[in-house]
Order: sequence, then structure tokens, then C-alpha cells
Amino acid sequence: MFDRIVLPYDGLESTGPSIEFAMSFSNLLNSSLFVVNVIENTSLLYAAKCLESRKVGKNVKNYCIKRAKTLYENILEKSKKYKVKIERQSSFQIT
Repeated sequence: MFDRIVLPYDGLESTGPSIEFAMSFSNLLNSSLFVVNVIENTSLLYAAKCLESRKVGKNVKNYCIKRAKTLYENILEKSKKYKVKIERQSSFQIT
């Protein structure tokens, strides 16, 4: 039915049940998950882009990248429980 299911993930505890459901649903359909780490604070990303040449901007950008990696590692760990294939991960999406 579905080859892929999109799983937006922002790292909040409230998304836990959604992640569990997406993984069990994906397992049921024998489909893979496409994980997108969502960072909603656009001003944080905008500041990183504007200040990229300064040390502060690089720190903000590095924080966003590190956070996205941590969120992705959490998803990978949870996927082992459900034996779900994670097809691809996108670093972050501006909302």
C-alpha cells in the first residue's frame, strides 16, 4: 500500500506516541520511514545564517546540526524495537 511513510520529528516528548504509531504502522505495511527533523524556531536558523561568518553564528549552526543528529539517533534506536527500515533522514526543515 505505502512504500514510505513520512515521519516529522521535533524531539519533544509529546511526539513519542506518534513515533511509536508510525513505526508499528510502517512495520504492519512493510514500508520504510522517511524521517524529517523539524526545527520550528525559524529565528534561530535565520540568526545562524546571518551570523555565519561570526563565531556566534557558527555556534548556533553547529548546535542545530548536533541536535538534528541526536534526534536522528533517537529515531534509529527506537526503530530497532519495531524492526523498521529508516530510508532517509533530512537534517532539518524550516517551518
